[in-house]
Amino acid sequence: MLIYCPECELQVSDKAISCPHCGYQLKPDVKPKRSRSQNKRRRLPNGFGQISEIKGRNLRKPFRAMVSVGKTSTGRIICKPLKPESYFPTYNDAYSALVEYHKNPYDLSPAITIKELYDKWTDAYFKTLKSVSSTRTITSAWAYCSSIYDMRVMDLRARHIKGCIDEGRALIKGEEREPTAGVKSRIKSMFNLMLDYALEYELTDKNYARTFNLSDDIIKEKEDAKRGHIPFKDEEIQILWDHVDTNSYVDIVLIQCYSGWRPQELGLLEIENVNLDEWLFTGGMKTEAGINRTVPIHSKIRPLVEKKYQEAIALGSKYLINCTDARTHRGPLTFTYDKYRTRFTKLVNDLKLNPQHRAHDGRVHFVTAAKKYKVDEYAIKYIVGHEIDESLLDKVAHTHLITPTDCAKFLISKIDAAWQRLHSYRILQLVNICGKRFALEKERLSRNRLGLERGVQKILDFQKQFLQLLEEKTKAANPKTQLKRGYTITKNESGKILRSAKDVSGHLITVFADGEVMSEPRPLV
Repeated sequence: MLIYCPECELQVSDKAISCPHCGYQLKPDVKPKRSRSQNKRRRLPNGFGQISEIKGRNLRKPFRAMVSVGKTSTGRIICKPLKPESYFPTYNDAYSALVEYHKNPYDLSPAITIKELYDKWTDAYFKTLKSVSSTRTITSAWAYCSSIYDMRVMDLRARHIKGCIDEGRALIKGEEREPTAGVKSRIKSMFNLMLDYALEYELTDKNYARTFNLSDDIIKEKEDAKRGHIPFKDEEIQILWDHVDTNSYVDIVLIQCYSGWRPQELGLLEIENVNLDEWLFTGGMKTEAGINRTVPIHSKIRPLVEKKYQEAIALGSKYLINCTDARTHRGPLTFTYDKYRTRFTKLVNDLKLNPQHRAHDGRVHFVTAAKKYKVDEYAIKYIVGHEIDESLLDKVAHTHLITPTDCAKFLISKIDAAWQRLHSYRILQLVNICGKRFALEKERLSRNRLGLERGVQKILDFQKQFLQLLEEKTKAANPKTQLKRGYTITKNESGKILRSAKDVSGHLITVFADGEVMSEPRPLV
């Protein structure tokens, strides 16, 4: 609240001790308080950690968080930087990170064993995987590393990892097995990732798994074991139809050939997602485009799907396709990829089909046949659960051309189509660039307008304050204001203001704030 100073008549705050204009003491009994320095931050609890501010280096994140990991022989706290992030922009951010750490503290001691490291790493890593098969890839590779389970992480070296790769053994179904080339590659990949995790948390000073590469023999063995996917020939499809009633699992292969499901997806199709009225089934996995996609049931396999549907109801299973010839404690009816691959291989041998066929070939056959009969490519990609990317479709499809001329025409049409897509893409890219530039310029002009408005308003406010100050000073200099403060003005009879005793003659007129008085001067004795 503003009041008027009794001395200069200018406005001052009612909390002011003295007038800032004339220095008049408004509150003579009150002594000015000395400014207090701000209180320092409270001390953190013992064992909680440390937060220190690094000054003089102009850092974007100057606050470093440290966690307590033990004590020295003299009782001094041992601290290490908080991981995976130690530096924070504000003190509160660093404090929050320490609080989160203490909710679920992780062990930073390098003395933990390889098995303890594996448990900690898999707890975090498995949450990022989308399928059980990816998890099984890690666990199957880990089974061959039992010789180093109890070794300390800090003692692990490249020779120990190589020993697991070359001499590792695993007990599988009561039988001791050596790792294949594929398993050896997975062991190497597993240690690459696991020791990256250990390096991040300073459990080791080096990732020894990345200091060497697999031998050429292992790589060659792995490449030799790889076989490309091939579609079924028309004769082979006919053989499958001829044996659909006599050989088990032929119907499942045909369902895959006419729908394009992955082997894992076949075993996960639930009967509640099978619509026999509209002949559709919904399922899928692995990618965003593959999850929960709806696939039409081809007219040729409708009797097969309906038979499987009734069989599932009779078995009390929620899945459309079940494994009825081998029941284990792990899954009486569950139809997994491994079960499908085993039965598919046996089926290929029994029917004397191409021995190069693999479990995914039914999916490849569907894409190839769909392209052969000119099904819309985007429909194909949706059905098989691929993103709209030409290279992915070409990867799994086989286009058969009879003559070199047909091949040339096909390639020219593909090139023309690619150029058209590229031209359209460039136009869209140009439109997007222009749109972004316009948006940026619009935003810049908007900021400039706001800045201009604020600047003008500041100038107006300043000038307004300046005029108010001038008005107050003018009022303070007004003779009437001075008269109100107790001053008087002395004039002679003619009205001239007297400024010296020498000018006094005749009667005097004294002007007060509330009137005038005439007096007769007399000399002082």
